[in-house]
Amino acid sequence: MTYQKVKLIERTPLGLHGKVETLLIYANQKPATVLLIGDRKNYDLETNVYKLSEERVRKAKNLLRKLQLPHAITEPMVFEVMPKQEHCPLGLYIERVSMYVGQTQELCDRLIQAVQDRDSYALGRLFGFPETAIQAYHGERSPFMGELNDRTVLGAFFTQFVFSQEYFDEEFQNCSVRWHDTVKRLSPKIYKQLKDEYENNSIPKRETGWR
Repeated sequence: MTYQKVKLIERTPLGLHGKVETLLIYANQKPATVLLIGDRKNYDLETNVYKLSEERVRKAKNLLRKLQLPHAITEPMVFEVMPKQEHCPLGLYIERVSMYVGQTQELCDRLIQAVQDRDSYALGRLFGFPETAIQAYHGERSPFMGELNDRTVLGAFFTQFVFSQEYFDEEFQNCSVRWHDTVKRLSPKIYKQLKDEYENNSIPKRETGWR
């Protein structure tokens, strides 16, 4: 882990979630991830689509090459971000690509296959979630029903998966706390961005869909 490489991640045009995921993979804290590359600054008024710029994709690829992280990219697709409404009769859409990233080429290939197969067990493992948490997600264990402290960066951002009731403390310490402490230690700048986003109430809680 080098200071210069962390600075590359900090300066990348990836969104905040993408920066965190990339940092955790580069720090060997997660096996693999899927980065969603879009461009909220390139709006096409005629189609109501945020167009994906080639420059943004090129910069994301260059970053991963410099980090020596194996990756693959999908063809661009358009997704709805706002349905048709009175003030937005055409709806609102964003063009983006999915970038599969792994610590190794084998992990990257396994991630691609898991996405194609819609294998949520394999995806959970590749995303670094504990086996007991994956079992809770699939209804094989009782999910944790207690309250999480969403008034902190740790509770708001690093708990976006289903915990099990029986092994909650272990899962929380081994994943949530470990990821949180890694980001805070390696990149105070990214951590400050997380803190600022939370204080502005703009962190997308549970965005992974695992909780």
